[in-house]
Amino acid sequence: MIPSIFLFVLLFGGANAALIKYAGAKISPIDLVFFRSVIAAVAIAPFIGKIELTKFKNDPKSLTLAGLLFAANWILFAYGIQKTSVIMGQLIYVPTSLIVAGLGYFILKEKLSQKEIIGLILSLVGITYLILGSFKTKDILSFGTPFGNFLVVVALFSWAFYLVLTRKISNNYKPLTIIFVDFIISGLISAIFFILNFRNLSLTTFNINLIMAILAIAFLSSIAFFFLNQWIVKHSSAFVSSMLLYPVTLSAIIYGIIFFKEKLDVSLLIGGFIMLIGVFLSTLDTIRKK
Repeated sequence: MIPSIFLFVLLFGGANAALIKYAGAKISPIDLVFFRSVIAAVAIAPFIGKIELTKFKNDPKSLTLAGLLFAANWILFAYGIQKTSVIMGQLIYVPTSLIVAGLGYFILKEKLSQKEIIGLILSLVGITYLILGSFKTKDILSFGTPFGNFLVVVALFSWAFYLVLTRKISNNYKPLTIIFVDFIISGLISAIFFILNFRNLSLTTFNINLIMAILAIAFLSSIAFFFLNQWIVKHSSAFVSSMLLYPVTLSAIIYGIIFFKEKLDVSLLIGGFIMLIGVFLSTLDTIRKK
């Protein structure tokens, strides 16, 4: 089963950034977030238990905060990826697990190993190297623009804070409930801007390609990928789940080159390699245990 999941991720996981870049260029990125959120929320609504929703009504603060961070990640990434390359957007997300570990150290007082600290430093060096490269080239087909990369980096930290927070509340709520509330909050926030921008939305824009892209983002990137990740964590380990990063990155690079004519230059490879070394080093002890 797990090899099949990795094959699915290789084929579709890295398509998320490419699909968002494509759809966000056809309609406003905030409109895309609205459609994505509503479709995903409606799709999983029948599976949400009343008891879980009652728990949320009695104590909405933590789950609402998590939903706000989740929405920030979706919105910022949707705008940022329009100003950078698919390759760069995915590379920036490579050290997610390390940043989560670093935030966990400061917020949850979790322990960090020496290798994790070194790996985190290397990953931050890699991100800095890539962002500085975007100031020099401003080439949207490789390094992207500084503004686009800045938005993606902020989206990354929103996602990292979200993961740390949901780690605290995951004992109180089922994963499905958490993600459902995330979809609802993302939909409500984006709905405000969707209504304000409604006059600028043309139905003629919605051709079959755009509709298929939105549906793929909602069902494959938003629902299927989340459930597959949770399944792997439950039936194997968080380590195996973290390994999904590599096929996602590889497929994102392939999609960026094929569909957006993006290019890999030496400097981009160097920055990505530094981050991958940092991530690999931080998981070295876990690999040895396996």
